Amino acid sequence: MPELEAKFFRDQINILAPDLQILSANSDTELEKAVAHSQYPCHLFGFMTPVYVPSRHLSQLAKAYNLHPGPPSRPGFRPTHFAILERDREFGVTLHEMAPQIDAGTIVTTRYFGIEDLDTIPALEERAYVEALSLVQDYLPVILGMKEPAPYLGKDWSGAKMRSQDLQELEVRQKENPPK
Repeated sequence: MPELEAKFFRDQINILAPDLQILSANSDTELEKAVAHSQYPCHLFGFMTPVYVPSRHLSQLAKAYNLHPGPPSRPGFRPTHFAILERDREFGVTLHEMAPQIDAGTIVTTRYFGIEDLDTIPALEERAYVEALSLVQDYLPVILGMKEPAPYLGKDWSGAKMRSQDLQELEVRQKENPPK
């Protein structure tokens, strides 16, 4: 997590739980170190991160949440790219519990918004980021374990979990057969 984001989240968390120990990790190595040195009960929050949390770490945590930069219909790698390239009309960000499989945990909530005809990948990424920050502020007591989430009544995970290889293949197909 970039330092500016880490500071933002530390400040927000300190308002609700000033005595909480807060560690941040930007890589697998840093995550390994943070989990090993954390005090129990430890909660983990991933904010739009590509860092995978192995099940051996998940089993050591009281709770682990991830903010996925896409709706439940777009699990996996770079959902904004697929949404623009495949001309989706709707997008969103999803807060979910982490599970051993990527983007498979119980969904807490999803915040949806429309995709405009002239939206680009960077524009959609920026809108998703803004929505993600807002969602985190609304759900911080849940993420910190201070409040139980309301029952989720929305859509479950669906669609294929996209990988970097899938994005490369889609980009090649789009170059060979541009959309009309």
